[in-house]
Amino acid sequence: MSTWSTIYGSLQGDISYQLRSSHVTTEYIDFDIMMFSDAWDYADIYFEYRQDPRETWKQDAIMVSSNAKYLNGNKIYGMGCSKYGTLNTLRWKYSENHLFYGNVPEIRITILPRIRVYNYFNGCGNIASLYGEAFVDLYEISNKQCVGIDNYNRYICVTGTTLDIYDELDDLAPVYTVALTNPVFAIQINNGNYIVAYGNIVIEYNSALSVVIRSYTDANLSPVYLDYSEANETLLITSETLDIVREITWSAIDSGTIIWDSSAILESPQSATYKQNDCTKIIISDTNNDRIVKYDKTEGTYTYLYNYMLNSQDVGPYEISMFNKPFRSFWYEDDNLCVIEKNGRELNRNTIESSSSSSSSSSSSSSLV
Repeated sequence: MSTWSTIYGSLQGDISYQLRSSHVTTEYIDFDIMMFSDAWDYADIYFEYRQDPRETWKQDAIMVSSNAKYLNGNKIYGMGCSKYGTLNTLRWKYSENHLFYGNVPEIRITILPRIRVYNYFNGCGNIASLYGEAFVDLYEISNKQCVGIDNYNRYICVTGTTLDIYDELDDLAPVYTVALTNPVFAIQINNGNYIVAYGNIVIEYNSALSVVIRSYTDANLSPVYLDYSEANETLLITSETLDIVREITWSAIDSGTIIWDSSAILESPQSATYKQNDCTKIIISDTNNDRIVKYDKTEGTYTYLYNYMLNSQDVGPYEISMFNKPFRSFWYEDDNLCVIEKNGRELNRNTIESSSSSSSSSSSSSSLV
């Protein structure tokens, strides 16, 4: 643990870091981690190590202090990021991991995903970031209805008559705008183009919203959510009115060919997304059925989830752990799920007390089934 060189890396597409040791003793090592990002103010990381390339990565690193917001074992939440770099500090008490001064372990740092949530009600919108086991950061409050953030950290907003791209939510004039009737959702893909859902149409515009690239129309489709696979050049369309999820081709060579329609009995689904880095698996927010649906394209099988576990010994389900109008759901590479519910719920004191013995601790399956 006595000799270190500076390490550079990329945690995800819009976050990079520089790591170096600042101080080493026979018990602990201090790291300086400079985090860079145009898109995020904070990042969360997962710290692993091993002494031999033939070993599996160890996850029991004893982190004892940091200027990040929160430490939980080898997970460090809320490390500051900025365009020109933010310095973060981290102390690892390696002696408690049976390492000795002079050892040279290999270190791996992995990003922990964050979810941005966009809310709009009665003319007021806000943006929140969900992370860790039960953390929420409130970012922005505005009178604009934001549905996403693009690759340049600009805000994608909708009105009854336009789709607008803003640098900041309090800007009076958008950077780009296009006239549309009741757009509901939009995403930006890696080439800079925007894919927009409105009416019974899905349409792709160039990066300035000035040229139509391609479109897809189906009567009564009413798309409410889109997800795009860069690897396969396919598009997932969630239809609330037809109660289906549809996958179509979406490329310059072939656009609009139907690959798959869901056959599960859905009721007012609000989102469908590909599993992270695996387009053979899809997760659906089956909102009015109060459940999550996982689909394996390779096996052709559906799995239905009605509740999450409050801890690894949970014998529920309890009322507090049943899904209630799931609105967005995401399936991570490590098989954890993130589920965002559309509505809160009222719980009486007896309901809460009946589950309090297990709700005080969380596990890998808590709300992330």
